[in-house]
Amino acid sequence: MYLYTVLTWSTTDESGKLNYLVEQYKWNKWVVIGEVNGTGVPTLSNYTFNVLPHSGENTIRVSQIENTSKKRVSQSVSFTSGVASEPKLNVSKADKTIEFMIDGKAAKTKYEIFDAFGNIVKKGFNSKVSYANLQPGVYHVNYDNKIGFYA
Repeated sequence: MYLYTVLTWSTTDESGKLNYLVEQYKWNKWVVIGEVNGTGVPTLSNYTFNVLPHSGENTIRVSQIENTSKKRVSQSVSFTSGVASEPKLNVSKADKTIEFMIDGKAAKTKYEIFDAFGNIVKKGFNSKVSYANLQPGVYHVNYDNKIGFYA
């Protein structure tokens, strides 16, 4: 069972049905973790989004890209998650898998795997990922709120 944190915000004077992007700061960058449809009405609109926090401190913001391609960004909010321990990266070269572990047990986490050129080759939410279909080389792994490498 995963404990979500509910993010809420309100707006007025919306001038069009533009989507809101919910962003989380992790892996040394802002990552879009979801999208909420804007109502586009001038009256009060209330929005909610379920955030799946990573271990430690979480920082969240909401942004919106206007029709002119200008990005508007809210103030960020921070909170400490109830996740007690940080996952550790366990790479098995024998079965070509990466497993995310907390206290010796498999733990699901969001992850991204990049090749040496910075291209995302895999991403998802799981406790284990196979890299059997990847070419031998050095890869960069973002998981939970951590950055790791494997070769």
